Amino acid sequence: MTDYLPSGTHLQNGHFQLIDVLGQGGYGITYLADDMHLDRQVAIKEFFPAGCLRQGMNVVPGHTLSPTRFAEAKQKFLEEVRVLARFRHPSIVQVYTHFEENQTGYMVMEFLQGKTLAEVVAENGPLSEKDAVRFIDSIGQALSIVHKANIVHRDVKPENIILCDDGHVVLIDFGLTKQEVADTKGTRPLTGTSAVGTDGYAPPEQYSRNTQFGPPTDIYALGAALTFLLTGDVPLSATERAAGEELPALRERNPHLSPAISQAVAQAMAMPVRQRPAQVELFLKMLHSSTTAAGLQKSSGAHQRAQIALGKWQEALQAVQQAEQTAQYPLPLPDRLIVGVEEAWHHLQHADWALLIGIEKEAEVARDEVIALAKNELQLENNRRQQLVKQLQQTMQALELERERSIAQLDATKEPLIQAATREIESAKRKIADTKGEVGRSRWIQKLIWFPSGCAIWYILALIVGAIREVYEAAQFMSVWGILELLAVFLGWRIAYPLASYFIRRHYGIDPHIELHQRIATAERQIENAKNDNQRHMAEIVREFADNRQILEQQLDLALENEGQMKRALQSLNTGG
Repeated sequence: MTDYLPSGTHLQNGHFQLIDVLGQGGYGITYLADDMHLDRQVAIKEFFPAGCLRQGMNVVPGHTLSPTRFAEAKQKFLEEVRVLARFRHPSIVQVYTHFEENQTGYMVMEFLQGKTLAEVVAENGPLSEKDAVRFIDSIGQALSIVHKANIVHRDVKPENIILCDDGHVVLIDFGLTKQEVADTKGTRPLTGTSAVGTDGYAPPEQYSRNTQFGPPTDIYALGAALTFLLTGDVPLSATERAAGEELPALRERNPHLSPAISQAVAQAMAMPVRQRPAQVELFLKMLHSSTTAAGLQKSSGAHQRAQIALGKWQEALQAVQQAEQTAQYPLPLPDRLIVGVEEAWHHLQHADWALLIGIEKEAEVARDEVIALAKNELQLENNRRQQLVKQLQQTMQALELERERSIAQLDATKEPLIQAATREIESAKRKIADTKGEVGRSRWIQKLIWFPSGCAIWYILALIVGAIREVYEAAQFMSVWGILELLAVFLGWRIAYPLASYFIRRHYGIDPHIELHQRIATAERQIENAKNDNQRHMAEIVREFADNRQILEQQLDLALENEGQMKRALQSLNTGG
């Protein structure tokens, strides 16, 4: 089973997609990958030390590496990544982030497009003294920063120095900056590389146990790397020199080199640590015996270009701040893009030509990244706000349709009620017209019945009174009986009329006037109630619709204003960026 993850593998929840394998060292595998979020290519180093195996996607320690040592080494790897991420120098590979997955650690770095100095020498032969010194000077300044953080690279060699397409060099592969990972027995070295470094570039102290490492360790490797660049040959290893072999002087191998260069390399590659320069800066001063006017002019032009690039970087940050105010939306940017410009301005004051080129490149990349991140965030938020505007507009359309449907339902409910009541009124009116004759006749019949029935009742009452009068005639209550006779006449007429009315009602069933007019009044009230209820419900619908529409219009106005702010913010970035 291969140690490599297959092409197309996704890491960190799809944030990165592997493309190809760039290489494998004693401590890990480096892949070329796509950053799916920022649309750029990156290099990802997977912690995969010697003695490990792959089970599926996971990395596990093999028989020669205990789980405890693997866990400790992985933790040191991640700590080292965090340290490297703090460095801001054009000749130190830039670390973007790190994460843990597949039971191991990963470091995401910038992808450098170029060739190693080893490949350049293999293709074109030894370099000129001017180019070789310039490259070593850039790497030396980068190591100076690393040494101030109490870190020693311990594997400086042409294979770990990338000559980028823009002409600046970058030091990579800090894999030996910590204690070796694999157990002493069973270590699996690569060709020419072991857990102590690389033969020809590693000083003698790297072959010893319990040895203190410091800047002189990397200075020895710098001298050896410069030797290879100028001659095309790997120097003798420290073990060979310790066995008695002499290291040839640099000028013996290339007589065209300056004495200062030969002397500086000889001192940097001294076997005893105390005989080497204590700091990288001292070694670099030995390489530069003088500075030509052409060099000063070249540095001056590079300084001016670096200033312009840094100015654009700052302008991009200011454009992002302006875009934030315009859009009223926070645009998160990594701290390295904000703090980095201040650090770059600081380095600018004391930078040589190579560092100035690096600062210029870094500023251009950072400026593009600032604008790209801000534009991406603004575009995402703008799309969200546009979607909100569409949703609000669709909601308003749906509200208008609902209002029309509710009004139509009210009209459909009202019409049957009104039509039924109208039919009732028409029916009652027809009945009134049809019964007018009968009503007239019933009144005459009532009167005809009333008069004779009254006379009959009076006569009966009069007979009763007369009979009583004869009984009590001796009592001589004449005045009282006269009154009783008058009362009998009154009662006769009063009793006769109800009797006549009762007869009429029994004959015709109902009083047509009262019943028909009541039916008409009831139907008219139904019509009026239907109209009032319809108007009331319609007014409630209109009022509720107006309230909802007002709220939606306010939300839509705010959404349109926010959308306009986003567009203006994007325009300001396009103009200011």
